[in-house]
Amino acid sequence: MNSALIKRWDTQAGRAFVENLTRLGRSGNGYEIQESPFGVVPETGRLDLRGLVLPEQTELRRITLRFADLTGGVMKHAWFEASAFIDVCFDCCSLQVLSEGGDTFEKCSFRRSNFRRASIGHRGSYFKECRFESADFTQTGFLRPEFDDCLFDSCIFGGIDFSASSFERCEFRGEVRGVWFRGSYDISVFEQFANPRPNRMTCVSFKKAKLFDVTFSDGCDLSSVIPPDDGRHALFDRWPERIKSVFEQSRAWPEPCKTAGEVFFRSHVAHPRRDGTFPKTQEWYLLGLDDLMNQFGEEAGAKIWEALLSA
Repeated sequence: MNSALIKRWDTQAGRAFVENLTRLGRSGNGYEIQESPFGVVPETGRLDLRGLVLPEQTELRRITLRFADLTGGVMKHAWFEASAFIDVCFDCCSLQVLSEGGDTFEKCSFRRSNFRRASIGHRGSYFKECRFESADFTQTGFLRPEFDDCLFDSCIFGGIDFSASSFERCEFRGEVRGVWFRGSYDISVFEQFANPRPNRMTCVSFKKAKLFDVTFSDGCDLSSVIPPDDGRHALFDRWPERIKSVFEQSRAWPEPCKTAGEVFFRSHVAHPRRDGTFPKTQEWYLLGLDDLMNQFGEEAGAKIWEALLSA
């Protein structure tokens, strides 16, 4: 990002715009951003908000922003609520520790955006036709956002839990590592606040992805999921029966394969959630052979794989 694009917001015109935005945004009376002190981006015609730096703890409620370019913006510790962002470019934005709830993002781009420790989806935020390319979601918290027709390409997930998030016709590309997809909340007490949209994973594609340490639970429906096409992943139905078969077959395996089969079974059988309740049964599962071999070794991983396929 050109540093001049950030420094210009420290000019009199830039400061006046930011002060006006934070004042009107905090009111929640419904403010649409229609002008920029720097006009439009010549190449695209988008409203030129590139490099915009918001003061930390900025609150933007019920604002609307359309066809704008926020590339390289800094919105750390900001709060977005019940706002609409239509055809907005958030590429290379710093969205660290951002909190947002009840917002709509449609046809937005988040290329190389930084979501570290952000909180996404409170009050059922909606993402439609958005592109997340090489975005960093390390330690990002999710709570029932809805994603339709979105692309996640080569993103950094870093052990995130898509708690009660739902996906329809989305696509994941590249390495998908350390992700937990659920059919509902990870703690049942959240259910008293709001019912999330069922996570049907309708036509979600992992065709161009490779999965490592990915978990599916709480009745996450994978019946229409498109698995990777590399020949080293498989979409399994009747998952409880299959993992039980692995355990039964592993009793006749030599060590350490026997122990690996038991560990695999116990790690995938339904366990009580943190609040003591039990999740819905997981009937479908998507798994990769390379992931099994990384966890249990080549011999044991191959045996588990064949047992799953033959069950």
